[in-house]
Amino acid sequence: MAIHLTESGTVVAICDLDLLGKRLKCEGHDFFVDPAFYGGRKVTADMLVSVIRGAHVVNILGKAAIQECVSRHIIKSDWVKVICGIPHVQLLLSL
Repeated sequence: MAIHLTESGTVVAICDLDLLGKRLKCEGHDFFVDPAFYGGRKVTADMLVSVIRGAHVVNILGKAAIQECVSRHIIKSDWVKVICGIPHVQLLLSL
């Protein structure tokens, strides 16, 4: 997980550890899971919930991360999009 403070608010980026640094390339998609954006620190699920509550934008990438967020009712499974077989959700939360 990484937290990015911007002029517009806090952006939280979460991904499965095994995806960091990988390039997802398929059918018109070319997506690099940039450690500078998604990396930062390994967190527990409880820490994840508290960080998301303070965010304005949240990017969640990877099966484990998505499953954890669905099980904790942070996101709904029908919000999930799939990029090259990898589940992804982007949330824009109210300011």
